[in-house]
Amino acid sequence: EKKNDGSDLTFLQLLPYLNKTPDDNLSEKTLAKHQVKFWEKIALPITTFIFVLIGIPLAITPPRVRHNRGFLFCIGVIFLYYIIRAFSMSLGFNHVIPPFFAANIPNVIIAIAGILLYHRKATKV
Repeated sequence: EKKNDGSDLTFLQLLPYLNKTPDDNLSEKTLAKHQVKFWEKIALPITTFIFVLIGIPLAITPPRVRHNRGFLFCIGVIFLYYIIRAFSMSLGFNHVIPPFFAANIPNVIIAIAGILLYHRKATKV
């Protein structure tokens, strides 16, 4: 049996679920999943820019350093992003936090880390 959690629906197909209530033949959990998936479809494209923001300071190395640990840090950041994303999505699915925040918390956390790294590298160089 196919479960409809919103992952197979497009952005435009998810739009009608934003204003529905649990009384409209949808369970509260299904409605929350649709709303979180809607906001996730907006947040995921923004993630690429966030990764660029954090990748730039990790790619900058002083001229006399032979090894570049930035690549390893990037892998760690991506892993951390997916852990935060899974945690925040589960909080959104269970109505602990609003769907908008569930989809955007990982981007905000990684963006803050990127800005702090960039500021740290800019003051060193």
